[in-house]
Amino acid sequence: MRKLFLLSFLVASLLFFFGCKPGVAVDITPHPVNPEADLFYQEVLQRVSNYDVDTTWKCIRLLDHNGSGGG
Repeated sequence: MRKLFLLSFLVASLLFFFGCKPGVAVDITPHPVNPEADLFYQEVLQRVSNYDVDTTWKCIRLLDHNGSGGG
């Protein structure tokens, strides 16, 4: 029983030692906004506010057109 306790304590200590190290700092710098893409995004948001199937297809086409480099 004592060996089991010591073994459990050793395993728990090793897991704590190797698992609880401070990680690499996360970069939370906001990405730069592309003004042209933001205009398309705002237009899509306006169209989605009046949601229906036709509007959904218009938004998808608008985003596809913008994403394909057309314009």
